[in-house]
Formats: sequence, structure tokens, C-alpha cells
Amino acid sequence: MKNLLILPLIALFVIGCSNERKALKEKHDEVLQEVFDAHDVAMPKMGEINTLLKQLEEKIDSTSESENYIKAQKDLQAAHKHMMTWMQDFSSKFPDVNQIENLDAKELKQRTDSLISEKPAVEAMRDHVLKSISRAKEILNN
Repeated sequence: MKNLLILPLIALFVIGCSNERKALKEKHDEVLQEVFDAHDVAMPKMGEINTLLKQLEEKIDSTSESENYIKAQKDLQAAHKHMMTWMQDFSSKFPDVNQIENLDAKELKQRTDSLISEKPAVEAMRDHVLKSISRAKEILNN
């Protein structure tokens, strides 16, 4: 009789663990996509940064009022470095970011929490890239 009661309890436990892992995987995938989305906004701007750096260099060489151009140039260089540093750090922290099949629920939650804590860094990098481009364009157009 006890065996008949234990089997349904085991089945419920297995189903519960499976549902929990599924929910954790969905959350992991959602947060990972948010991190990638922020990166994907900034990454295509690297070419634009290089173009703006060249334009600023020409202005610096051709005008005596070069202080604003130099500041914009340094900000663009810092934004470019910010992107490269973030990508290197992210790759170091998450070398196997998509390899989550073998993680148990606890490990998956830890990975998701780590990704959540990564979001402010990638958003700061994205914002730095976008703002530095905007400021450089503004200075060049004046």
C-alpha cells in the first residue's frame, strides 16, 4: 500500500522539478536576449565611431578651436573601448552562455541571476556608445 502512495508523490515531484526548470530556462533565455539586444544596438555603431573619429581628426588638424573636437574624439574612443572591454568581460564570465542543458535548477538560477546583474553593464555600454556618437555628430554639425 505504501508503494502505491510513493509512486504518485515521486511523479508529482519530478513534474514539479521539470516545470520549475522550464520556467527558469524561459527566464534565462529572456534575460539573455535582453543582454544581447542591448549589445546588438551598440555593435553596429563601431563603424560609425571609426568614421566620426576620422572626421574629428580632420577638424582637429584644420582648426584652432579644436578643444571640443578633441573631447568628442576622446569620448568616442572611450565608448569604443567600453564596448570591447564589455565584450571581453562578458565572454570571460559566460564562455558557454548558451550551453545550459546540463545545468540543474540551482545552477540555472545562478546563471540567470548573473545575467540579470550583467544588464546594467551592457546598458551602460550601449548608452555610452549612443551618446558619444550623438555628441560627436552635434559638434561636427556646428
